[in-house]
Amino acid sequence: MSREYADPNCPDCGGLGFIYGESMLDPGHACHCVMDALKLQNMEQIWPSLSKSKEIPHLRKKPPLRDLVKHNVYVTARDADFRAHLKALAFTKGTMWDARVFSDKDLVTAWLRTAKAQGHKIYDSEIDNYKGKFVAMDIDELVEPFELVILKLGVKQAPNKETHSVLLEALTSRTHLGKPT
Repeated sequence: MSREYADPNCPDCGGLGFIYGESMLDPGHACHCVMDALKLQNMEQIWPSLSKSKEIPHLRKKPPLRDLVKHNVYVTARDADFRAHLKALAFTKGTMWDARVFSDKDLVTAWLRTAKAQGHKIYDSEIDNYKGKFVAMDIDELVEPFELVILKLGVKQAPNKETHSVLLEALTSRTHLGKPT
């Protein structure tokens, strides 16, 4: 498995993806090049195209978001800058870091799915015609399972008078579980 993800030009493992131990008591370990590849793969689960985001030099060593992910915080930043910071943070986490980025549009879509499943007509053309990937049937199913949920606001442009209540419900659900958002 490790060769599949290994960097063929890696100076440490020579493309094997594994560094063998010095003795029988030291079994060795996966090379950093394999771990980086697996983390990049996980980033696509966290936020599609996050792995392709720009990297800010030296940000991986001590990402400012590292201590913030344990608390509820509100961050304002340009999209490209936030992606770079989140990517640096993801490199400091495990290969299966359980975080997700959802938009306000995803929240409203999940909230309206229940009504649509019950046969109600949806009067929000942006949501009614939204062909995005199926994520959840309701808000709790969308936001509760993950270690960290990041909510990107401002994606939903069409008016929906319940958007603020849906956002509040998502935040309250996470707070009730003691999980950061």
